[in-house]
Amino acid sequence: MRGVYNLLVGLLCVVIVLALSTGCSGDDNPTSTTGNVAPSSPANPIPMDASSGISTSVTLRWSPCVDPEDQAIVYDVYFGSAGALSLISEGQDTVFTAPGKLNPGMSYAWRVVARDAAGAETVGTAWFFTTTSIQYTDIVPALLLADTPYATESEPFDLDMPTGNRVHGLIRRPIEELYPGLRFPGVVVIPGGINPGRVEADSPLMVQLAETGMVVVCYNAEGRVSSVPGDITSEGVEDYNGYVNQDNLAQMIRYTLALQYVNDENVGIATFSFGVTTAAGCLARHPELPVKYFVDGEGPSRSFVTCHEPRSLDDDRGNDKHDTVYGVLGHYSTQRDTTQANRNFWSEREAIHFIGAYRGRYMRLQGYWDHIQPPLSEEDFDDFELAPIWWHNKHTTEMVAAAVDGGVPWVLVNPVGIGNMLNATYDAVNRPIFIPGTVKDTPTPWYPLAINEMARLEAVQSLY
Repeated sequence: MRGVYNLLVGLLCVVIVLALSTGCSGDDNPTSTTGNVAPSSPANPIPMDASSGISTSVTLRWSPCVDPEDQAIVYDVYFGSAGALSLISEGQDTVFTAPGKLNPGMSYAWRVVARDAAGAETVGTAWFFTTTSIQYTDIVPALLLADTPYATESEPFDLDMPTGNRVHGLIRRPIEELYPGLRFPGVVVIPGGINPGRVEADSPLMVQLAETGMVVVCYNAEGRVSSVPGDITSEGVEDYNGYVNQDNLAQMIRYTLALQYVNDENVGIATFSFGVTTAAGCLARHPELPVKYFVDGEGPSRSFVTCHEPRSLDDDRGNDKHDTVYGVLGHYSTQRDTTQANRNFWSEREAIHFIGAYRGRYMRLQGYWDHIQPPLSEEDFDDFELAPIWWHNKHTTEMVAAAVDGGVPWVLVNPVGIGNMLNATYDAVNRPIFIPGTVKDTPTPWYPLAINEMARLEAVQSLY
């Protein structure tokens, strides 16, 4: 009997040891306590897995994990060479950490363990990257329209998205062979409406911006392509700037950060019109992204503006555009269609509900005459002074208020020279100073000028 007893005890010990070793060493392996489910697995690493040319002073980042019981989550970070990871941070509640100065031209590995308040944890997948062997110098972009611009070139690329679809893009940047050893600020550009964006890299304004010493990243969102010969259709279907497009932008930012000729401490986003929805949603839902600035060119604040409802406020029915927008999006505003299905659609696509979560610099670009919202001329100005429902450029007032009230640390309407105060808010009586005329139809290239100013601000930290 004693022999049988010893055998059973031995087998039990083996089972326990195997169970413990499996729970501690496997990838994406949750452990839990009775009645408690472990957090989701750490994901979306920055640097991207298997990337190369990474800065030797990199900061490691990942997406916040989700706990099924909504418990607080802390993270342990392991770092080192493949097969020899060491704990470098324990119990932190942030989703980034700096491993210190790394060696050039070396391969590194890291993993994150997420743990909830009850002690249940999930061990993340090991991620890998290789540091650059070149010692780069980060440059301050020149002023727009400088006398000696950088010579630039376009570079095509494609990138797999979280959906599994492949999107196609184009980068406009200073020619690498002419400027070896230099790293430039980068910006990801999102067009207005549901327009394709890839060929914008060859547009005069984006070329002008790249010539200041910037890397401009443009792409066709899923399912989009332009009519320009040679453009490439991105896989997937149209998402109308909802969560899919927002997650795709997050992936595009991770890609941009990993480009060895991009200064990963000076990357921003610039949008025009409805593109604000993609960017604001992305930044709110992916707070781990180190996006330093966000230039928003006259974007709609909510469905009322997106669907051109202000045009229906005057007596001219020929001026209405809500049916036109319905033909594009398949949805009316939540004021016109109050069904839950319509509200669900817009819950992903109203920038005013996302912008307050951003924690970088936010510049709202706004002309005196908006590119599409009324009034569009002095003749119809009084027809649209209808406070509190609508007034001249009310969508700018709304976006700025949502940003300041939400805690965005730096908010400004228009470039510094226009004269608005930092972090000021406005109303129907007290309005910001607008760019004279329109943003696009003036001799001054306001859109690239604003992006250039924000990149210079990040580089110099003393422009405002």
